[in-house]
Amino acid sequence: MLWQYVQEKRDELSSSAFRRLCRDEMLHWLRIREWQDVHAQLRRTVRDLGMKPGKVGADPADVHRALLSGLLSHVGVRQADSKEFLGARGARFMVFPGSALARKPPLWVVAGELVETGRLWGRTVAKVEPEWVEQAAAHLVKRQYAEPHWSARRGAAMAKERVTLYGVPLVVDRLVPLGRHDPALARELFVRHALVQGEWRTRHAFVQRNALRIREAEAVEDRVRRRGLRVDDETLFAFYDARVPADVVSVRHARRPTCSTSTRRCCWPTSTTSSTTTRRPGRRSRPSTA
Repeated sequence: MLWQYVQEKRDELSSSAFRRLCRDEMLHWLRIREWQDVHAQLRRTVRDLGMKPGKVGADPADVHRALLSGLLSHVGVRQADSKEFLGARGARFMVFPGSALARKPPLWVVAGELVETGRLWGRTVAKVEPEWVEQAAAHLVKRQYAEPHWSARRGAAMAKERVTLYGVPLVVDRLVPLGRHDPALARELFVRHALVQGEWRTRHAFVQRNALRIREAEAVEDRVRRRGLRVDDETLFAFYDARVPADVVSVRHARRPTCSTSTRRCCWPTSTTSSTTTRRPGRRSRPSTA
């Protein structure tokens, strides 16, 4: 590592010999001195604050993450197969040709400075990950949600999340639970799909009993060869909507012990004459409020 090598030579050689070494090995002596001075100042500041210096040879990624919080507007993502990067507010730049990353630039970079000559160049660049940027800029990112839908496998309403920072897309089409951002819509999708359309495979007694009564009503329709005797989906939705607690937005919420009392009220009541899930001809059946 260059830092360790310079430190060892500085301790071994005299001041003039160290300067000749830097000249012979193509190292700028003043830049080396500045580097060492900054390091010494940081160590003094850390000591004055009562903090302990990090271990020698720390991961460079930790340094890059630390710098991100002050360089969020200098983050860029490479465009397709080109070497051009999309930066903040629509800016487009390339890695400065003198950089070690110029020949094979990574997908994400942060630049120490953006310099405009014939075009915009990013200098003193480092590779970063979009997860680091999202964490450092949690208070600045904009989140958008699209395509809300019910996921039977997850037992919850999901949506696709898009996260941007100054117009730079950090996350595209990430699946997230809809209940965290729009609980009202998530509850509606839960009631319609899990309960009304029967997409919830569970051993809850009320689900099995209601499914049995709906099958009985459909059997009556087949026997009398007449459709429309079974209550429609909107009636079922209104029935469940009046009984399911407002904070139940997924299968996981419905399995909580506190929901056991409420789920008992979600069974269609039995009738001595006919099933209440079947409409009598000429009359409109309404669910009981038991």
